[in-house]
Amino acid sequence: MGTGFARYWRDLSINRKVPLLTVSVTVMACAIVAGIAAGASFLTTSSLLTSHVQYVAESKRDALVTLLDTAKREIEALQSNPSLQEAADNLDMGFASLTQGEKSELSSAKQKGQGLAAWAEGKTEFYVGAFVHADGWLTQFRRDHSYENIYLLNAKQEVIYSTGAGPLGKVAANDRVKVAMGAIGG
Repeated sequence: MGTGFARYWRDLSINRKVPLLTVSVTVMACAIVAGIAAGASFLTTSSLLTSHVQYVAESKRDALVTLLDTAKREIEALQSNPSLQEAADNLDMGFASLTQGEKSELSSAKQKGQGLAAWAEGKTEFYVGAFVHADGWLTQFRRDHSYENIYLLNAKQEVIYSTGAGPLGKVAANDRVKVAMGAIGG
């Protein structure tokens, strides 16, 4: 300390030194307590935030697992349904019997939202009959289970049926179906 302060301190009476010392000690004690409280508050807040984020993540994960398990059971039920297997076989055979031009025309009509019943004559009759038969059941299934769309693909990775307005035939490289197939190793 400077000599001026030392002389000032020495010249102060005890009546003045005690309050100054009391205030100094009180301020230092308050600062220490505030520092400790701030540190404890930060640690508590950090711990609570971490716990909350983990809870939210686990809740979301559990909900997703439940949703995926439900979808898996529904797909397994669909796979084991003999009527659906027959409908898929009929769709596949009917689609294979179409020329590329007929496939394009049917796909275009479907994308425009036109009913395929008008195509139920001639060479396309078998496929369109199978499509209409499967469509009634699968469209209702999609609605009941809140799916956005249901696709049936054949071994050549061609869309032979969908409940939406998507195209029929070969799946384009950037199509959502192709992306999903790639994600599951298709």
